[in-house]
Amino acid sequence: MREFFLDRRRNLGFVMLVLSCVLMAGWIRSEFTFDAIGIAIGQNSKLVVVSSCGLIEFDFFDNVSQAKLLDWASTKRNFEEDPYDPQLGHPFQTHSYRDPFHGASWTNWTFSIWSVLLPLTLLSTWLLVSRRNHVARFDRGRCDAE
Repeated sequence: MREFFLDRRRNLGFVMLVLSCVLMAGWIRSEFTFDAIGIAIGQNSKLVVVSSCGLIEFDFFDNVSQAKLLDWASTKRNFEEDPYDPQLGHPFQTHSYRDPFHGASWTNWTFSIWSVLLPLTLLSTWLLVSRRNHVARFDRGRCDAE
């Protein structure tokens, strides 16, 4: 079993598989829970990552007053008040807004989790299962020049 992990390709495939499992757990959690984390970037900018309804949103706010260094929010999703199911929507969307009165701007990138999870799982499967072409293999420190 040890020789299975000697190849860098398989190690990368294993890391990708673990990452896709974590992403799948986040997808399942996002169906029932609203999670958001905000990170201050500079003095007046903020990056907010939101996971809800099977989506991951990256929101970048510029010219925000009093941006905290780190914010976290997590609440249960109320299905009676929020029946919205964006799973059938586009896998990627982006929006930009500017407030003409306060000078603040907001940029939003939204991804469906499945649109990231599917290629990541396929890539990890290919990296784990595929074999390298051993055209020429040299041992380190040994030169067979006859």
